[in-house]
Amino acid sequence: CYPFHPRLLETAQDRLGALSEFQKSRGVLRLFARILRVVWERKWDVDAISAGEIDWSDPRIRADLLQRLNRDSFTGAADADVGRHAREMDGDEIDGIHRRVASAVLLESIPFQANSGLTSSDATLAVLRPSDAGPEPGEGLDRLVGICWHLYPASSGRGYHFRYEENIYKQIEQRKGQFREDAVIRVRAMAQGHFAGPQFKLVAWPASAQQVPENRDLQLALCESEEIASRVCRYDDEADPSAPMPRMFVNAIVAVAPTPSLLEDAVDRAQS
Repeated sequence: CYPFHPRLLETAQDRLGALSEFQKSRGVLRLFARILRVVWERKWDVDAISAGEIDWSDPRIRADLLQRLNRDSFTGAADADVGRHAREMDGDEIDGIHRRVASAVLLESIPFQANSGLTSSDATLAVLRPSDAGPEPGEGLDRLVGICWHLYPASSGRGYHFRYEENIYKQIEQRKGQFREDAVIRVRAMAQGHFAGPQFKLVAWPASAQQVPENRDLQLALCESEEIASRVCRYDDEADPSAPMPRMFVNAIVAVAPTPSLLEDAVDRAQS
């Protein structure tokens, strides 16, 4: 079956082939020709073409796997979960593990039967590349379960599959914006609890240097940004920006500030 992955051939012949709308021999040839063309056009350098290389944004692929098989209702899963959520989890990696796993799960979900979908080990078999660490596909599937809008536990009790209906995570995504202020307060409280200790006095979230008193005893300032943290450590009073008063006991103070992206991620999770 080279250059196609054996699992992809098995899925096309046995699972898709069981559908009355799918022409077993001609349908497999047409589908594989479309997948091969996408891989060629995208210039993907892969050892074997698997279900992870299916580009669900390509209109030719959708015509074969969704419209022709009367599975247009999976468009929401293809757009929201494979096209957006999985790609966001992969970040700058164009062909990352989450997109490949989501793509494979969607292909395996098309028969819409009790055994549709993939377990973690099946996902690993379906999309693993020599360049991947062994458990990455299974871990990727676990992470997708907590963010995708159309991913559900399989009715057979083994693994996960996509369904037409939107799950609770869609509602969470739509409503979490109402709770940003509460989420910021929660993240700050968790940080204060983590850094609190008897060895030093904790000063939480000062907006300016003068809110942190001059003191020879050890102090730890939790600051909103690195810029505030720097000013707190350098100055005792900055009311006059042209002549700020330097801090005397600079060896008795430490300021800690979050990385902006990690802070935003923490707030986002607290909102959810």
